[in-house]
Amino acid sequence: MVRLPADAKELAPRLDGDPVAERFELLHLSGVTYRHASNRTSDFEFLFDNARGSDSVQEMLTAIGYFFEILSVPADDLWVNLGPAETDPVMPPSLRELEIGRVLLDADLLLKKLTASLLHPDSPSGRLYWATLQDELRLRDWAAPVGFEVSFRLWMRPDKFVTENHGATILVKQARLAIQGEGTHGSKLSLAGANGTVQPQEGKAAWAVFQDRVLPLLQRELNCGRRFAPLRQLCFSFALAHAFRAQFDRRRASWRMDHWRRPGDPAGKPLSIVVAEANQRTQDEYRRLFDQGVFYVVRREPMMGTHEMAVRSYFSGAADLRP
Repeated sequence: MVRLPADAKELAPRLDGDPVAERFELLHLSGVTYRHASNRTSDFEFLFDNARGSDSVQEMLTAIGYFFEILSVPADDLWVNLGPAETDPVMPPSLRELEIGRVLLDADLLLKKLTASLLHPDSPSGRLYWATLQDELRLRDWAAPVGFEVSFRLWMRPDKFVTENHGATILVKQARLAIQGEGTHGSKLSLAGANGTVQPQEGKAAWAVFQDRVLPLLQRELNCGRRFAPLRQLCFSFALAHAFRAQFDRRRASWRMDHWRRPGDPAGKPLSIVVAEANQRTQDEYRRLFDQGVFYVVRREPMMGTHEMAVRSYFSGAADLRP
């Protein structure tokens, strides 16, 4: 059964003046009641957040489908990471034929493309970033060596996931993502120069300027922009599924809902093949853009008033919903 709550919340005001974000939300899960524990989808009654006034059956089925897919895979498999190396794993095998894998992979590519556009030295935000970084290095009297290069990875990670248990009902109060640097994700921040040496001072300055000038634009788009709306919809399903698993499904029953498709998906193929092919197209697009130099801008420019030439940075990202 699907039930829409009567008390719809109002959307926050549009972020005027922000060149990145346009507030938009898809219908997402706000709660679930689990009644009979007989391992049938009919045992569930889902609640939806109807803030946008949408009654789209497709959006409802999508959100419910995410919930069951998340329950069908190990919690440690909820990650993707597009990378330039052919041997690097892009996603766990369990996600390759699932819609949640397609959403995570699409969001990862979007984060990389958006970051690249904001950091490009010919864009307004990129010019501001590089000028601010150069001023910061000059202010601290740090002379960056020839070929100075900073590389750090960005991850979309759970930030504020809040659920409440009321007997057989679980409610999601908040499901918010945050963009973190690899250093805040549990591993050391990569600050290697173009010659392979480590430049910790210059690298930390580059990350600090990025946090101040670029990260707020990415974070705002992630939390309210139209382009990341499918990922936010998935996150509410994830928060609900994670709480459900902890309370009712510790043995991880084999939940699945296989009958829903995206608009435009061909009806003549099994859904698993449709999703696997879509995921491969996303990987191919990333590889093509990487080979074209979209994510790696090489600019040889005098560094801080000298005649020494500097190489600009490569930034990448990934999605990780592991608890």
